[in-house]
Parts: sequence; structure tokens; C-alpha cells
Amino acid sequence: APPRTGKGAGGGEAEDELLGEEGVSGESSVQRLERQTERGERRDERNQERDERIEERHARWDERREERHRSAHEEAVTYSRSALASFALRAGLDAPRRGYIKEGWAANPMFCFLMANNTIVQQPADMFGLEDTLVRHAKHFIRTASEAGAPWFLYWADLHPHTALFNHPRFGPGPPGPFESNNGQYGQVLRELDWAVGELLETLDELGQTEHTLVWFTSDNGPYREEGHDLSGRTGGLQGGKGQTWEGGIRVPAIVRWPGVIPEGTVSDAPVRALDVLPTVCAFAGVQMPRNLIIDGVDQSEFFQKPVDASNGWLSQKKVHMHYCGTRPLAARYMNYKVHWATQRWQEGYEDVCTQCCPAAGYTAGLFGSTTLCQCDDSSLDFHDPPLVFNIRRDPNETTPLALSSSEVEHAVAMAEEGRRAHLTSLDPSVPCVNCPLPVPLKTWPCCDGSLPQCDAGGSCGLPGKVGAICTFGDLGRGRCECNRCPSTGDCGTGWS
Repeated sequence: APPRTGKGAGGGEAEDELLGEEGVSGESSVQRLERQTERGERRDERNQERDERIEERHARWDERREERHRSAHEEAVTYSRSALASFALRAGLDAPRRGYIKEGWAANPMFCFLMANNTIVQQPADMFGLEDTLVRHAKHFIRTASEAGAPWFLYWADLHPHTALFNHPRFGPGPPGPFESNNGQYGQVLRELDWAVGELLETLDELGQTEHTLVWFTSDNGPYREEGHDLSGRTGGLQGGKGQTWEGGIRVPAIVRWPGVIPEGTVSDAPVRALDVLPTVCAFAGVQMPRNLIIDGVDQSEFFQKPVDASNGWLSQKKVHMHYCGTRPLAARYMNYKVHWATQRWQEGYEDVCTQCCPAAGYTAGLFGSTTLCQCDDSSLDFHDPPLVFNIRRDPNETTPLALSSSEVEHAVAMAEEGRRAHLTSLDPSVPCVNCPLPVPLKTWPCCDGSLPQCDAGGSCGLPGKVGAICTFGDLGRGRCECNRCPSTGDCGTGWS
């Protein structure tokens, strides 16, 4: 209303105040309040719209991240399949039948389930969450054993960085983050492996077990070059790769930690072998080794505490250790010398896929897609007479063979040949060799009647097309196979969810 200008009997100015104080712009306080209220409502609406836009943008980011992850994974699988198909084509064979992973779940039937002892706990296996599952189980085991005050031994056989390459989406691909890698799928897998090891070490810290625990971190072989440049590791200049007796196939990094026992920060290139794990761990634990068995490894407990050549089990005892190709010892090391009686012949013309490799040798379009490695039969080898000899301490890349003219080299060759004869004589021919291609024993298959397991939503296990069939090997003395649930007897072990 327009301001009143007349004066009332009691003084019109006071009456004007009651009706509404005149504003600078001519609006009353009531009008100003209404305007401020409307402005606040509009501000709230704008804020709500902004929040909704932010949520939509984040949702699109998440969708794009997941899409990039799926695309990158599909590209990796496509690359793997195309590389295998290329090998098969060149070898005149059929392409592989299956891939490794499909949308985060195991696609190959040989990898379709996860077992804890005799119980199937996942089917199909969740590959993206597998590392989390294994870490959770290992931490539970360590915690339970430590709280019980019992000695314990954990063998952590991580799947990384072996193919197939897979990892949880938080390790990439996607926007830059704390776990992002610039080295593609292989780098992402290493990031997840690094995280997993860190989780176990932090568990030791939390339980006060760090100074009471020997940690031994290493690998089983060099890079699987035949998988392709982007899906395998690097040798740092060493010759060859997985399945070969060159250093690139057998020499791997190792880190050993025991605060207060093993000196920190020491580095050595003296030989330690995977065969040394058993006698070394037993020595540290005060356990007597069997006296009626031939143990190929040596006790390295003294060497770990004083890492010099004089305390190294292989060097101090001047022992010869053999390097196998399949079931054949093709090379040996004696002291600082390595002797090659034969080496695997690399295949040429595949440099776009791998170098110093054999991508088409022994190819089979079988259960696991590809089993390509340099083979060990006579037709795949180059024999050396006299043998190739390298000073492996001075020339770990094996680039410069030594002349056999010096007495020291001749002595090394003689000792290596004598060691090989003694080793072969010690073998029991009645014991099947570990590397022989034997049929998979039926008793190692979970269920049923030798078929791969099939479980329905209710947890019943049966043959394909007969879900719910009885799944038991009890009559064969093999125990019962339970699907997707843990029996009260604790057959699942502990820590599974």
C-alpha cells in the first residue's frame, strides 16, 4: 500500500510505523520479507538442481569408468584371443575354444569355481574380487593362529601377475587415483599384488608379529614371453623367459625380511633356489629334516643372517645344481659358472608378439587355450659340444661364452658333468615325474562322477542337465562335495563369506 502521509490524532508517524515502515525503494518490511522468502526458495531450488546435476555427472563418470574398464578388459581378452588365434593359424591348428574371463566371472569351465578344501564357495568364481577374498582369508588365518599363540606357516600363492590378467576396478582402468597405473593391465595387476602384500605385512604389524615372522617374497619363473609384450613382465636384459634354462627363465627377484635377524638393506647376487625354502625354514624353526630322503635344496639360514659368499649354502659347499627343461637337465651351475649342454631354439618371425620365445611350439587349442612354450625334445634344441660356459656373476645376461682353454673353466665343466651324472643316478625311476603329462586324476575333480560341478541357486550340486543329483564321493572314500555353503564340520576352512 502507498505510504500514508496524513498525521493521526496521536501522531500519524507512529501509525505509519504500525502499518509498515517505508523502505528505501518504497517497499514495506512485509514486502521485503516476502521477497527474501521467495529469493531463499529460488536459491534452494537452484541448489537442489545443482546437486542433482552433480549426482548425474558423477553417475555418468561412474558409468564411463565402468565402460572403460569393460572395454579395456574386452580389448585385453580380444588381444589374448587374437594372439592365440594368430599362433594357431601359423601353426596350422584350430583357434582356441575359450577365453579366460567374461565380465568379471570365470568363463573357462576349468576356472569356473573357487574351492576351500572340499567345498565350493564360489561358482562361478568372482575374478575381480578374488584378490580381496584371498587377502581376507589369509588375514583371518594369521590373526587366528597368532591369537592362539601357535606357530604357523602361510604359503601365499598369489595368482598375480600370471595370465589371465584381472584386477578389482579400484586399481584401474579409470580416472587418475591412488591405485592407478600407467602400465596398462599388467601394471594394474602389479598394483593389486602390491596392495595385497601390504595388507598382510600390516596385519603382522597390528598383531605385533613382525619381529617374530620370516617373510620370503619371490616368484616361480621368469616372464611368460609367449603371452605377448603387453601381458608379460620384463627380464631386465636376461636372455630367454619362462620354460627356458636361460637366466631369463630361472632367475627371479627375491626379498627376505625378518627384523632383528636378517640385516636390513643388504643385497646379494649369490644363488638361492626355491628348493632352499624347505631346509631353510626348518632350520629357522628348529625342525629336524628327514634323514632318509635326498633333499636337493640347502639350508640358507646362515646366509640370510650374514649374506656373504662364504656363508651361502651352494657356494660354500661347492654344490652343483641342475636347470631343467621339462624332464631334462639341460644346464647346471657350479660356483660362478653356468654350463649349457643344450639350449632351446627360439622361433623367428613373431617379433610383433614376443622375442626370444616360441609362440607356435607345442601349441594346443585345449583346455587352457594355449600351452605354448619352447619345447624340450631334440628337434627343439640346439646341442653344444663342447658346452656353452658363462661366468654368471660377471655376465648374468649370458652374452659372452668363455673359452674352455683355462683350467678353471675346464674344472667347472667337469664338476657340472659329474654333478649331472650323480643327480640322474639318484632318481627313482618308479616315481612318476612331476612334469610328465599325466591324465588329471578323477579324485582331484570336485563333483560329480568326474564331471565339472554345476550348482543351482539353492546350493544343490549335480551333473549338467541334472541339477540336484547326489554329489558325493563318500562311497569312493573321497569325502563329500558341498556347493556354495560351509558344512558345520568346518570343511570350508575359516574366513570365507
